[in-house]
Amino acid sequence: MLMISAWLAAEGSYRGSRDRATYMFKYPTKEINNHLSFPGACISSPTMRSLISLISWIPSPWGQTVSSDNRSTRLVSYLEDLPLEILYMIANSLDPATKACLSLCNHHLHSLFGEKRPFPIRTEAWHRFHTNLARARPSLIYCRVCAHFHRREDISLPGPAWRTDARFPQHSTDQAMRSLQWCVSVHQTESLYHFNYMHVQLAMKRHYCGPEHGISTDELAHVEVLTFPSRRVTSLLSVDVCVSAAAGGKASLCLRLQNWALMPDFNVHRLPFIRVCGHSSLHAPHVYAVIKRGLETCMWRGFEARETAREMGRQTETETETQSEAPETFHCSPCDTIYQVEVCTCGDEGVAVVVTKWLDLGAGLDPHDDRWRRHILTERHEMKEIVLPPQESTRTRFERDSCVSLEELSRRNSSLLEGRAYTRSMDHWFDNVWVLQGNKRLPIYCYLPPKKNILASHVRFRN
Repeated sequence: MLMISAWLAAEGSYRGSRDRATYMFKYPTKEINNHLSFPGACISSPTMRSLISLISWIPSPWGQTVSSDNRSTRLVSYLEDLPLEILYMIANSLDPATKACLSLCNHHLHSLFGEKRPFPIRTEAWHRFHTNLARARPSLIYCRVCAHFHRREDISLPGPAWRTDARFPQHSTDQAMRSLQWCVSVHQTESLYHFNYMHVQLAMKRHYCGPEHGISTDELAHVEVLTFPSRRVTSLLSVDVCVSAAAGGKASLCLRLQNWALMPDFNVHRLPFIRVCGHSSLHAPHVYAVIKRGLETCMWRGFEARETAREMGRQTETETETQSEAPETFHCSPCDTIYQVEVCTCGDEGVAVVVTKWLDLGAGLDPHDDRWRRHILTERHEMKEIVLPPQESTRTRFERDSCVSLEELSRRNSSLLEGRAYTRSMDHWFDNVWVLQGNKRLPIYCYLPPKKNILASHVRFRN
């Protein structure tokens, strides 16, 4: 009689354990769903469906005895409490990088799946593994060129403020880590704005992982004014950054750069040499023709406005400013740069040539992405020409997702040049250069080298 009672108790325990195991995989709670939510091991996959049927006949002692009528309060065991057979089936369905991440969850899983060298260094699995680890640390990004992590506080912002002493020697040996010098060199000298691929990584990491990661796109904004008294020319560069998604849903970091060349007269020969990209400049025949025609139009309209003002005794300056020709848009196929050229008057300061450019810099996952490299490398034989449909162009996506329209941007830049307002609204860097970093004014100590002013570093880290 005692043997029969023991057998019935064992059978009931086995059935209860089997029912609990089946219920856990059919109705997973948030706790176990987090353990099973890695690529290749989702519950809806054939592998996990086969595991459900496998559990139905594997006797298992795990789980607590809870009534089947109270499933809402049922306690679910952790992933490490699964039978070894199921754990090995799960691990075999994962790629090496995900399996290595699984082995780092706790000591038990590491004793089962941990390996001293799961894959060779600098392989794709190595990069994926460390990229996944960096997602759990807000202060780190993984660099594929150096094959290790970089701290966010060691990376200088693209503007001249908040500079750090950190150096990355291996970046100088890889052309993909160069800055966007061809795109932002609006002045006849090198710009103070040094934008490199680590800034793309930081901005996109915040997009992927949340506001505690990376940096915001507002911190990458920049306005720079440089005057040339000898040539009577004033240049302005503004940079806006936006994360935009294409039709397929893949997000990428896009830049909108606007260059102004302000001249006191309509002499086209006074126009400085300004690069549009690595393959074109304002002196290219098709661009030069648009500028020359626009200057002639502004000159004649200015003459007509003065004649009208003399006859009618009133100023028509406001009307003539709104009568500039419509801008013309061009597309550079080798580097996929869309740019717009126009000529307009700027109050009493003179006439300005305005060039607006839109760049797609990629998803921030690999510095050797073609969308980034085509803006760094200027050799045509290394470029893959692409033609985007008009509805999916970089310009269309940026203007759709940006909080500042192109018209508002142009009005702001024009107001900075009128009456030399930039001398009152921007920070004076040195000599004839004014800077507005992050669309806000900063204390003077923020622009000093970190060795000379430790306070700037502390303020940046605290903010």
